[in-house]
Amino acid sequence: MIALVAVCSVAGAQSWPRYERYQQADAEQAGKVKVAFMGDSITELWYGQDSEFFDMNGFAARGISSQTTYQMLARFRPDVVELKPKAVVILAGTNDIAMNSGTIDREYIVKNLISMCDIARNNGIKVYLCSILPCKGYSWRPELGNPTENIMWVNSQLEEYAAHTRKVTYVDYFNAVKDDSNALREDFTKDNCHPLLPCYKVMEKIITGYVGGRVNE
Repeated sequence: MIALVAVCSVAGAQSWPRYERYQQADAEQAGKVKVAFMGDSITELWYGQDSEFFDMNGFAARGISSQTTYQMLARFRPDVVELKPKAVVILAGTNDIAMNSGTIDREYIVKNLISMCDIARNNGIKVYLCSILPCKGYSWRPELGNPTENIMWVNSQLEEYAAHTRKVTYVDYFNAVKDDSNALREDFTKDNCHPLLPCYKVMEKIITGYVGGRVNE
C-alpha cells in the first residue's frame, strides 16, 4: 500500500508538458547556451547517442520522448526562451502525426510550430525550423499505416512559411536522410522512425552549417 502511494505521488508530480524534466538543467545553463534544440525523442536520443556534439558546442538538448507540438509549445519558454540562447533548432511534429496526443488536423501541427517560432522571434532568438524526418510507419501505432504523405505535406508548409518569414530558416533533414521511397534509410534506423548515430552525424553536419560548431567524426 505504501509503495502504491509512493508510485502515485511520483506520477502525480509529473506535469503534462514535463516542465520538471529540464528544470534543474535550465537553471544551471541559463545564459550559457549558444543554441537550444527543442524536440521529442529524436532530439533526446540525439543527446544520448552523441552528447559530446552538444556539450563541446554549447548546445542544449531539450527533447522529451513521445511529446507532441502542444506539449513543446507549453514548455517552450522555460526550456528555450529563459536559456537566452542566440538560436533555437526546432525539430517536431512526427508524434502529432502519430496521434500521441489524440487526433489533430495537420494544419494545427504547422500552427503550433509557427507559434514556437513567434515566441522565439519576439525574444530575439534566431529560428531554425527543421523538416520532420522520414518515417514509413510508427511501430507504436501501426494501424495508422504509412505517414509519409502527411510528413511531406507538413514539411512543405514549414518550408513555405520560412521562405516568407524573416528570421526563420528552414532546415531540410528529410531529403538528406531519405531513401528512394521517401522513407528513412534502412542503415539509419532500426524502427523506421528513430535515427541511429550515422544518421545523426549527417544531421550534425547539416545543422552546424547553419549555426556553426564542430562535428566529431
